[in-house]
Amino acid sequence: MKTALDILETNNYYRHLILFKLYIELNGVTNEYYDNLQKDIKNLLKDEFSLKNYNAAINYLDNSNYIKNGGGSLTINGVNYFERFINDFSKLEIEDQNVLEKELPKEYFDFFKFTTKANTVLSFINNIIKVNNNFN
Repeated sequence: MKTALDILETNNYYRHLILFKLYIELNGVTNEYYDNLQKDIKNLLKDEFSLKNYNAAINYLDNSNYIKNGGGSLTINGVNYFERFINDFSKLEIEDQNVLEKELPKEYFDFFKFTTKANTVLSFINNIIKVNNNFN
């Protein structure tokens, strides 16, 4: 059972990294293309990067109509899913917010271009919410 849960967690991790990165790089629009996605995720994850997991995530997101163009573009469904996902974070309870005050490695903030604006999980999420609000 643990193995199955680990696989699901890894799949979700890759899927959300892809959606986060595309949303940030493409400013939440669907008519743009970003061609450095695999390279950027590989640079972030380094030795932990798995082409098999990356391709599985791309296939899942494509089949779910969240991305298009081989993972280089978002669809309307992808933007809507991501924005709902982010808006859920704005509804966190105080106890959950305190848990998210944990620092993340600098590479994650560099990956999403928030290095000067964030250094904890909570500040990262708050920056994503601000980006989302700017796009709407």
